[in-house]
Amino acid sequence: MNNDPFQSAGNYYLYIFYFNRKDPRVIVPKRIGFGWTLNFARPMAVPLQLGVIALILAPFEFFESKGAIYTTVIIELIALTLFCMWMSNPTRFENKKNRPNKSSDPT
Repeated sequence: MNNDPFQSAGNYYLYIFYFNRKDPRVIVPKRIGFGWTLNFARPMAVPLQLGVIALILAPFEFFESKGAIYTTVIIELIALTLFCMWMSNPTRFENKKNRPNKSSDPT
């Protein structure tokens, strides 16, 4: 189970659509299981979903070789997984006052 404070059951509609205006993330970890879902309270959620679909379908339009299509889709899925891991990290949105200032380091 996820220990994310934003991930209460009340933020989910039909058990799959996450909607939380207080959560600044666009991509959030799923409440149950492995993977990510979109925070549909964020304005970028729908364009991001359409962009991901277009990114995955694009190789089928532009490449004729099945090997090139499969390779491109695998690379895209790996990149998308890394992107989702980075975007869903709650520490990205912590207050900068809580972080040490790098410019004040004497080293």
